[in-house]
Amino acid sequence: MLKFSMLGTAVFSTAVCANSATTDLEHISIYANRSAKPVHQVNASVTVVERSDIDLLQPKDLPALLQTLPGIHIARQGSQGQLVSVFVRGANTKHTLILIDGVRTGSSSAGYQDISQIPVELIEKVELIRGPRAALYGSDAVGGVIAITTRQTPSTQVVLRTGSHGLGQTAIHGRYQFDKSEIFASTGYSKADGINVMAIPGADPDRDGFTNRFVRAGARQQFNDGSLQYTTQLVRGFNEYDDYPSSYGRYHDQAKVKQDLHQLKAEFNQQLNSVQLAHQAHFALNKDDSLNYGNEVASSLFHTERQEFEYQLNAALNESLTLISGVVSRNEQVEFQSVDESRRTNSVFVGAGQQIGHLNLEATVRRDHTSSYGSSNTYQWGMSYQVVAPLQLRFNQGSAFKVPTFNDLYYPFSSNPDLLPEQSLSREAGLRFTPAGSYQWQFDLVHFQRDMVNMIIWNSKSKPSPKPENLVEAKIHGLEYSMAARTGLVQHQLAVTYTAGEYVHSVTGGLPDIPKQKYNYLASVELGDWQVSGSLMYRDEVRNRFTGVPQLKSVVLAGAGVHYRINDRFQVRLNLDNLFDRDYNTTVGYHQPGREFSLSLQSLWL
Repeated sequence: MLKFSMLGTAVFSTAVCANSATTDLEHISIYANRSAKPVHQVNASVTVVERSDIDLLQPKDLPALLQTLPGIHIARQGSQGQLVSVFVRGANTKHTLILIDGVRTGSSSAGYQDISQIPVELIEKVELIRGPRAALYGSDAVGGVIAITTRQTPSTQVVLRTGSHGLGQTAIHGRYQFDKSEIFASTGYSKADGINVMAIPGADPDRDGFTNRFVRAGARQQFNDGSLQYTTQLVRGFNEYDDYPSSYGRYHDQAKVKQDLHQLKAEFNQQLNSVQLAHQAHFALNKDDSLNYGNEVASSLFHTERQEFEYQLNAALNESLTLISGVVSRNEQVEFQSVDESRRTNSVFVGAGQQIGHLNLEATVRRDHTSSYGSSNTYQWGMSYQVVAPLQLRFNQGSAFKVPTFNDLYYPFSSNPDLLPEQSLSREAGLRFTPAGSYQWQFDLVHFQRDMVNMIIWNSKSKPSPKPENLVEAKIHGLEYSMAARTGLVQHQLAVTYTAGEYVHSVTGGLPDIPKQKYNYLASVELGDWQVSGSLMYRDEVRNRFTGVPQLKSVVLAGAGVHYRINDRFQVRLNLDNLFDRDYNTTVGYHQPGREFSLSLQSLWL
């Protein structure tokens, strides 16, 4: 039988294992406001992707999943397992904060998390929060936040997958619960032979493959008014890659990645007269090692270690007024070559939300003190007004900052210790239509703009030697539109993104070169035990934002998928990407795969 489900501002729908036709608007955002709220009650622009959505789409990896969402562009240096750049609302990769189970992740030396190393089989839910969130999370949350919740399978699950270019994947998830205690674990392995990623004459013509292994395990103890949980997550990655041929000599052509995340988390709920208090605290240890080697070149190891303590208090004073406050203490240490540096950041934030009739107001302020720079103050405020029952207007404004990376500050012979933090001010206005009942159409339309100052770019003309400098001021603006609808048996989702930018001041550029327009369309239908889906993606041509010179041609890509539920325990899925075998690039000089297939078998055991 047919199931129909729409997510409000999200373009995805949960359309697996349904028993009746329903409309489900209760997809919950946890990280947009640091508190659990239905998506249609959040003033920010947020898309929530559930595990059932991932199972429907069967993306080959996390970048492929994110590429289908509004407001984000993905650029790959080749195929699966290669380095990926993420641009949210036209911001650079390092301007997007990546959270895993609420913990900041990524390399402090490079200043970002390589999401190609996060296994999609490890993911239960993804929240893409577009717009600044520095008042809640501090540095890096300039363009947006990608918040990942790891798997929470209620039973034992086994997944096997094979596909093009020697793809092979397996994953096992399990959970055992007794009384108020539970233990859980997941493990997986994936590999592929890959393709020749470099499209430049003179580059190594070999195939560039990858392997990825992960283990996640933990235990949780429930109490009458709270819980205590410990988790550990280990990811090990390897990939071969190519770099541009150079007269200066050879480059590395292999990389190994080690990413460890350990977290102890406590939650406690308390009732004081009419006030409801929710306490949360966690201590996390995050390690990130990146080793580049091979091609008869001396190896280089970049090591990041981050310790973080966070305490948060949410207080519901009554049905219409809530308060939020918290403190964060974080220490980061980086080692590479002859560099051994560290910095500490201490932060405090406070915010409030008020519902007054059809008007919803919220505001947050934050102060971060970083040992390298002193203090940075950020704020954000938002409001929404329910014009009529299904129609909502909303406005948001927020400031953000990004501290320079350790590479910017300390890399031998090409660093600049005098760099200032990058700063931004963003605004957005949106119109959201989220009906209740049996309505079969909903949409979200947003206009955004961002002013950037002190942007850091590599200045090759700097004397006596090239180095990063605060040289760029820029403005970015754009539109996002997402829609979900049903016509007959077919469910439709559409995501449209328009992003443009201009320089106020620059000597060599600085804004990422991304397409102005991107369209994603998905159609699916479920009949009995069968589900069929199809997708189309159009990406505009890419021009150099500084010179206007065309770099990448426009492209239309198609995909298709078939899912068959054999019985309550077994499901099989076939997916086809780049159905018409288009030749295209997402990064200058790097190939993308042609037509690809994947075939997976999923088994559930209670």
